[in-house]
Amino acid sequence: MQGPKFQVSGQEICLSEAWHPVSGTRNEYRAQFTFSPEWDGYVKTAVFRFGDNSCAEKLITDGECVVPVMPEGWLRVGVYGVTEDRRLPTVYLFESIYVERGAEEGIREEVPQSKWEEFVAAVQTSAQSAAREAAAAVFGDLSGASAGDLLRVAAVDGAGKP
Repeated sequence: MQGPKFQVSGQEICLSEAWHPVSGTRNEYRAQFTFSPEWDGYVKTAVFRFGDNSCAEKLITDGECVVPVMPEGWLRVGVYGVTEDRRLPTVYLFESIYVERGAEEGIREEVPQSKWEEFVAAVQTSAQSAAREAAAAVFGDLSGASAGDLLRVAAVDGAGKP
């Protein structure tokens, strides 16, 4: 799944190409960051700020991080870096990203026991019919024989006799 690609230069961040995220997506998007040289030596963290002003922070490792699960709405992204005695933040992304609403999990309807019983009976009837048809194709007309008769296997000796 394609994630966002960001360019970070000094204290500005921009989106390198269009990205159309979907809410509810989990562990599919990986954000990629390219940093200018002044970021060398910093431990970098991405900040994902959602429309309700809540946010999630993700550590950037080897120029990437997993994008957190996002709600529908506007998303702003920023980065900050820290060293032992310094902190370097970016402004938030100038263009906000709209997270489209994803399909939600619905409530699964339980199938009543009577429906399962009907289903099992239909499968058994179908299997019996198929067994009769197969036996008739191999052995000729066996009308009146039960499915049990048609499917019964007898023990045979080494010569193939019962």
